[in-house]
Amino acid sequence: LARAKRPVILIGNGVRLAGAEEEAEQLLDLGIPILTSWNASDLLDSADPNVIGRPGLIGDRAGNFVIQAADFVLAIGTRLSIPQIGHAFDLFAPNAKLAVVDIDFDEVRKKTLRPTIGIAADAKVFLRELLDDWSIAGPPDWLQHCQTLKAKYPVILPEYKDTKGGVNSYFFVETLAKH
Repeated sequence: LARAKRPVILIGNGVRLAGAEEEAEQLLDLGIPILTSWNASDLLDSADPNVIGRPGLIGDRAGNFVIQAADFVLAIGTRLSIPQIGHAFDLFAPNAKLAVVDIDFDEVRKKTLRPTIGIAADAKVFLRELLDDWSIAGPPDWLQHCQTLKAKYPVILPEYKDTKGGVNSYFFVETLAKH
């Protein structure tokens, strides 16, 4: 992770199940782009500049661009299911070393993954160890590139507000969330 030029941390619902919400918040201080699985998208504030998006079929463009360009992916507490990685498993983060942390080692060994490093651990324990030992900031140019992608490819486009004949679901959910 410290040697990566384009690192990404991908967190999933296992982080919540481990009670590691505080540790997940602390990841924002590392200066490394953070992606979330769809069912962990509420763990971190999407407006935070270090939270880039979500990869996968029900993800967003920025999240998918970032995961595909990464050279190291640290996946913590996410099953990396087919909707997240696609059916062509070898095309998920194709140029990245993949470190998978999951409490269920069978998830680390499943046939749809090709982890460089598989770690069977509780997400909270792993994150505490990582945060205690981490002293290097991520590459600022990579984080800035990811932030540019997030700004260039927003989930909610301005024209969604003016949808005729109905209400755009993305715009509706954003408006509802504000209230």
